[in-house]
Order: sequence, then structure tokens, then C-alpha cells
Amino acid sequence: MSTLTFVAKNFAHESENRIHADDVAVQYGFRGGLVPGVTSFAYVIEAIVAEFGTVWCESGRLNMRLLQPVYEGETVTASSDAGGIVSLAGADGSECVEGRASTTPVVFVGDLLSEGDVPATRPVADATSLAPGTILGTLRHLASKDHMRAYLESVNIDFAPWEDAALWHPGVLLLDANEALARNVLMGPWIHVGSDISLFASVPLEAAVETRSVVRDRYDRKGHEIVEIDLTVHADRALVAHIHHTAIYKPRVNRG
Repeated sequence: MSTLTFVAKNFAHESENRIHADDVAVQYGFRGGLVPGVTSFAYVIEAIVAEFGTVWCESGRLNMRLLQPVYEGETVTASSDAGGIVSLAGADGSECVEGRASTTPVVFVGDLLSEGDVPATRPVADATSLAPGTILGTLRHLASKDHMRAYLESVNIDFAPWEDAALWHPGVLLLDANEALARNVLMGPWIHVGSDISLFASVPLEAAVETRSVVRDRYDRKGHEIVEIDLTVHADRALVAHIHHTAIYKPRVNRG
């Protein structure tokens, strides 16, 4: 089993999503601003790569869900065993994230998603703007070394091994899944709660990355309003990943 310890960093204190700000998060029953779920995933990916090697970036899969919040400055331990059981535990041993990883190649059997335009003015996130089947605006950028360095350093992950391997950290792909929501609809505080990512090829540094997405489902559960989106990620026009991303786009307010 591979285990790695990190001091969690909340790089999103000042982001538009105010669930990462202390004063807003407490209104929803948390003790402070939440470390982004994508950061928790990135910590676990480090343990997966330590266990299986960078081959996982070429043909791996990870299905994870967040069980409880991670906070700024908290010491967390990411683990991955040879059977693919992965987790992220807090300093007290409580499980913050659970999931399964695999290096068994996955064949993409769905249709490639259609491209869309990012709206100049975002509609409010609701049952209409997030209706199942809605094509979201396509995101495009380079797999820039500087961008990856800035992100990894902001969450206390060592950039050097990824630079040496000339690979784009798969955790950064999940940032685009978050961005696909944030760039297409206007949300208040919202929470990423789980993702299923299948990798078909590694992303080389400086490749042209394109992320297409579609709303798959939207529903209410226990007072939370939830959206599920599917995304296909392309690097230099080749399909490299499929992501199923779940978020509470409108959490219930804690009433004490």
C-alpha cells in the first residue's frame, strides 16, 4: 500500500464559490471554508501514482465520493492499495474520501459530446438552465506547465515529478469539470461531491486541451439541489478522458 501525507491547502478562499470562505461555510453547518473536492482528489491521485506508476495516467480509472469536509491546515493521509481501494483520511483517522482505482484499460463506448459556446451572460443555475440534455459551453486552454506548477504548489503537491515525466496531472482535469459548471451557470455556494474519471491516454505538457460537457441529471435530495454532468476531455483533438461529475449546486442552508 502507498500512503502519502499532505497539509491541506484551500486555494479557493477568494473564489466566486463562497463555500470556500469561512464566513459563508458556517452558514451551511461547516466549521470553516471547505478545501475544494478536486484538491482531495489530487491528493489521492498522488497515492495512486505512487502505487501503480504513471501508467495509471494512460489507462486508469478512479471513482470517488467525498464523505466529509477537509479544512485548511488539516493533515490528511492519502492511500491506495494494490487492489485499488483508495481513501483520504483526516488527522483523527476519519475517512474524508472513499473510492476505487484501477489500471484496467477502459473502452469509451458513448458518443463524443457536442461542442457548445460559453454564454456571455450566465443564466442562474436552476431546473431550466441545468435541464438534462443541456449542452454546456466548451472550455479550451493549453496544458501549460506554468498553470500546473501554480496549481500543484497551491495545494502542497510536488511539481517536480510531473515536470520530469512531462505529464499533465490528472487532478487538474477535474478543475475543468468544476469550471464547466462555473463558466456556464451562475451559482451561489456549491459543493463538489464526487467524480468518476476514466483515462484513455496521458496528456502531454503544452497540449491543446478541450473539455466538452452535457447535463446528465438534475434532482433534489434531502433539501439539496444536485446536478450530474458528463465531460469528454480532448488533447490535441484526441480523446483522453471521460468524467462523470456530481455537485450540489444549491445546498440546503443549515437551520441549526
